Amino acid sequence: MLWPVVELSFLDIVDNHKDTSCTEFYADYAKRAQHAETIAILDFLTEMEGLLDPFTPYNADCLLESVFLGVQPEYGGRGIGTTLFKITLDLASLLYKGQNVKISLEESSLPLEPIPQIVTSILTTFKTQQITKRLGFDLIKKIYFKDVYFNGRSYGSLLRDDNLYFTLECKKIE
Repeated sequence: MLWPVVELSFLDIVDNHKDTSCTEFYADYAKRAQHAETIAILDFLTEMEGLLDPFTPYNADCLLESVFLGVQPEYGGRGIGTTLFKITLDLASLLYKGQNVKISLEESSLPLEPIPQIVTSILTTFKTQQITKRLGFDLIKKIYFKDVYFNGRSYGSLLRDDNLYFTLECKKIE
């Protein structure tokens, strides 16, 4: 039996003092992507990373970023997105308290360092923005899609709604 893909989520630990970043990850992944739509999304995320600074407001050196959170519409309203954010916060809290819960894709151990001090997410939908609001995330920045361009057209015009926006939201780990 094949199980449907219900959700997608990706977690990344970003150390503010290292040369590697999500921006480089997105750019490298875009080079390997085969579909124009995928490349456009990754280019958008790369551009957004350059506009946002979650480290400064929290005086943080390291963050755990939740990206690509999505739940298939037919599975919406069941608490799946909220559960994924809660699991992310729980993992961040364990790391912050010194418990190494990191596992590589090869299932080998990874070092505890760096330890994130905040959890961040770039949110592009009202539903995910409502989840983080309920979970006590702070709104750091709001950018309207009409102010971001792709191939000479604003994302607002492409989505046919200039009032849509994305947010950078953060929560201090305790």
